[in-house]
Order: sequence, then structure tokens, then C-alpha cells
Amino acid sequence: MFARTDKLTKKTYIGWLLRGLYGDGVEDLLAAEGIEPTRTVGDLTKRQRAYLVETVSTTRMVR
Repeated sequence: MFARTDKLTKKTYIGWLLRGLYGDGVEDLLAAEGIEPTRTVGDLTKRQRAYLVETVSTTRMVR
């Protein structure tokens, strides 16, 4: 999902996307890497994408 390059994905807010998986705790997850929830997937750096891929793949969903 973080590597997709289609127009819809690139313009999706990362906070909105991850809130669907992790609920309201997503701000802490993003803040750990200095990512604002209002950034879009297309705005993420390679390092931020790698962090999110690693975190999403190893963190349990909180729902």
C-alpha cells in the first residue's frame, strides 16, 4: 500500500489510512517517526515508508 503509485493512493492521508487499521492510537505510531497524520502517502520519504512497512507488519492491530 505504501509503494503504490496510483493517483488515489498517492493523495490519501496517511493518518486516515492507518486509523482504519489501528484506531485512535495511530498518532503515536506516526509521531515516533515524525510523520504528520495529514501527510499523504505520496509525500512520504523512502525512510518513512520503510518505517511504516516494518511497523505495520510487526504491530498488532488494536481494534
